[in-house]
Amino acid sequence: MSRQSRMLLLVRLTLAVLVASVGILTLGPFQGAEEHLGLTDKEAHAGAFFGITFLLLMALPRMRKWDVALISVALGGLVEVLQTIVGRDGDIMDFVADSAGVAMAAIPMMVETLRGRMRGGEPEGPRRRRSNSFIAPAPETGRGFR
Repeated sequence: MSRQSRMLLLVRLTLAVLVASVGILTLGPFQGAEEHLGLTDKEAHAGAFFGITFLLLMALPRMRKWDVALISVALGGLVEVLQTIVGRDGDIMDFVADSAGVAMAAIPMMVETLRGRMRGGEPEGPRRRRSNSFIAPAPETGRGFR
């Protein structure tokens, strides 16, 4: 297994643990648990979705950044809908905080791509509507993990 493959596996495992943790904390009987960490509800939502989006962007290197951001926003909406089903408070402002966390993770990467194009660099790869696989392995370039 190459170093790049090991790093990708580590990122994906970390992502799985984070998504499971966020799912348990947002859907379980832990309402108000973020206050023990000194966070407001909105800060906790933004932080959680920053982390999820950041790790998703690294875990799915062949997927377009906008698609990853949309998946993260959809996940935030799904959490709020599921909270109303399990008897917790689904809140539109929590969804806004989730989306703010997504933006904080995705926008800097998108700006860096734009900077590369403005310098005359090539786009980051072939532009596709959909990847061949939802979880595609990182390309083997022999240059190590980026």
